Formats: sequence, C-alpha cells, structure tokens
Amino acid sequence: MTDISYPSLLASLPVFSALDATSINELWQEGRLMHYDKDSQVFRQEQSSDHFYVLLQGLIKVVRTMPNGSQLLVRFALPGDVIGIAPALRRRNYPATAISVTTSAALAWPEKSWDSLTQRFPCLLSSAQDTVARRLSDADDRLLEIHSLEVEQRLAHSLLRLIRQVGQSGAQGTSLSIPVTRQDLADLAGTTLYTASRVVSSWDHQGLILAGRKQITIADLDKFAHTILERG
Repeated sequence: MTDISYPSLLASLPVFSALDATSINELWQEGRLMHYDKDSQVFRQEQSSDHFYVLLQGLIKVVRTMPNGSQLLVRFALPGDVIGIAPALRRRNYPATAISVTTSAALAWPEKSWDSLTQRFPCLLSSAQDTVARRLSDADDRLLEIHSLEVEQRLAHSLLRLIRQVGQSGAQGTSLSIPVTRQDLADLAGTTLYTASRVVSSWDHQGLILAGRKQITIADLDKFAHTILERG
C-alpha cells in the first residue's frame, strides 16, 4: 500500500481538491487514520454510528444482513467516497455493514463532529449528498430492472454499471479493476449464485467476455451491450 502518512493524499481526492493546504491540514488533524486488513469490518449494521469516514485507499463493500441471516451486496465504495454517513441521514446506527475487500485505509471523524465539519467544509456535505443521491438512483434502477427485465439483462446492466464505475482498458478489452465474485453479481441483479454463474459462463463461451476468478473482461462493450440487452 502507498504511504499515506501525509495530508497530501487527502488533497488528491476530488472531493477535497478545492481546499487549500491549511484547510486540508486542519481536516486531517481532526480525523484519525484507520487501517483495515482484507475481510475486516469497518463498521457493522445496527452498530451505533460513532464515526463517519472518507476512504483513502483500497476497496470497501457495503452489505445488508437480511432477516434470514443472508448478506446482500448493496454497493462498493472506492477511494474518495464518504461512508458511514448515518449522521447525514439523522440515524443513530449504521444501516449496513462495511467490509474491506482489500487492504484499505480511511480517515475517520467522530459522529459528533458531523455538523461542525460540514459547516466549515461544505464539500464534505456535498459529497455525502451526492452519495445518497447515487444510492437512491441505483436503487430505483435495480428495482425497475428486477420487475421489468429477464435475469440475463439484469446481470448485464449490473456488470455494465460496475464497468462504468471501475472499468480499466487493457489489451484484451475493458476489465473490472476490483475483484467481483459471481455472488456479488447475483446480489446486484437480484438473482441466485447458480443463475449468475450459468449466465456468466454462457457469455464466456459465446466470446462476449473473458471470465476469470473474481475478474471479468469485456472485449467489446458496444457488442456486449447490443447482443445481451437486445435479447430482452
């Protein structure tokens, strides 16, 4: 992991890019640098919301525990994302669990600092509001897809959303820059692991994607989208 001992890393994040050096140092000094091993919890669902965070490095997945005990993937958080924003929602506890997918680091501030920090640094509040807006938009899209599309099209939409968010171009096409399992895709599309695995294998056999362990590459995005989405 890159050295993150200096506030310059915070300044490099788009959400804080407009702040001057004095403001960055002040924001840094009021926070606490947190390190997380792979598969460790940042916070858990229904835990008292004692901190909120900006992810500096790594990858966090946010999951909801269902009444039957199963976990449902809600979203991925990337560097620069504000997470644990229960204070912005006026909640006393976290509505989901955050788990570090890779070795990660975040800057954390006490929940009681939310009002003062967002007043002094409006960009923090703006980022939180953008996060909430994206969550609502994604939830609307996923709900509409579940009720109107066949499972193959739902999986394609889920994969393309991830590609738009964290895709990276390479010699073989556009790949996900984060590890994504078949279960993750199943959760995002509202289907079962068996069905997601079957569909992904079918795409692989058709030459539409290259499927590896926790990795997917789409050779031609336009061809993939046209071929799969037009089937519905």
